[in-house]
Amino acid sequence: MINLLARASEHGGWEPGIGDPTFFGWLAVFCYFAAAYLSYRAGRLERRLQPRSTEIAYGWNRLARDAMEKLRTTVKDPSRIFKLDYSSTTSSILLPTFWFGLCGVLVFLGFNKQLDLQSCFTQVGRDMAKSEGWYEGRRTVQAIFVVVMALLGVLTIAGSYWYIHGAWRRYRIAFFGIIYLVTFVIIRAASFHHMDVFLQSTLGGIYFNHILELGGIIFIGYAAWAATRQLPQQPHKAFEKTVRIR
Repeated sequence: MINLLARASEHGGWEPGIGDPTFFGWLAVFCYFAAAYLSYRAGRLERRLQPRSTEIAYGWNRLARDAMEKLRTTVKDPSRIFKLDYSSTTSSILLPTFWFGLCGVLVFLGFNKQLDLQSCFTQVGRDMAKSEGWYEGRRTVQAIFVVVMALLGVLTIAGSYWYIHGAWRRYRIAFFGIIYLVTFVIIRAASFHHMDVFLQSTLGGIYFNHILELGGIIFIGYAAWAATRQLPQQPHKAFEKTVRIR
């Protein structure tokens, strides 16, 4: 099983092994999976109170309607694009798919903590460039890849916001938490020199790399836990009555 794990070699390549065998490396993996479990649990509890058909009505269909409405108002008044509405129109709206999606992202990041998949991906791209003869022009391909990934990231964030903005107050903490965490992982993988120097500096004997990563994971885990403690009161009571009758 260990041979299936991956780490970057000292020569910048990729070889089987453990990515971060330190105590804090394994602690981060544990925290990723713990936060994923809390997100899954939040999604399961919300799914019991919010049927899938109702979520679709509030979620994806609402996303399309509100997007068209916002587009029309923005065309009439372009300055509205800079005005964000953080109000929650209906506090009882539950969108469990958000938690399930968050759970999937956290599980992936947990495995990637030791698999180091970005190093594997980089090595595969480098080998492909050399074997197919376009290694000299790799900068252009890299620039195109960065632009495409940035656009996909922006579209993903925008789509996620439009999906949850009807219940913004309930999901905003986890939303900001996962954006922070994914951004941190991407920046760390990019290996910017000044950022690497900062991440390898310590506070109380602990690397900032570990402090920032664990802080983001704990932040998301707390948001998922808090969501299960703040379920809408009325549906929750109705659910309890149903369980007692059964």
